[in-house]
Amino acid sequence: MDKSTFCALFREACACEAPQLIFIKQYADYADAAQLRSIYVMARAPQRDLIYATGYTLRSLGAMLQIPVRTIESWTADRRPMPYHVRLLIAMVCCNPTLDVPRDFSL
Repeated sequence: MDKSTFCALFREACACEAPQLIFIKQYADYADAAQLRSIYVMARAPQRDLIYATGYTLRSLGAMLQIPVRTIESWTADRRPMPYHVRLLIAMVCCNPTLDVPRDFSL
């Protein structure tokens, strides 16, 4: 799946008020069911769960996204809302294994 399709599906999943199965049936022409399920779940996951779903440490995630660790800590503690574009980037990393992203950002 290309990036523009992923972004469009993610936007639709965020705005969708229908249950997951209806979302999957509605967009079945654009991706397989497993991909659509992942996109739907990531679009609706609490920001803390979304951060931990990456598998990165907070420090390495901060290095990858060029975001201070304190900001990410504020997101995991629900003290600050995560911007949409960051949620989208994290979902792209988690849902799209073909995206070429380095896996080690140790400092």
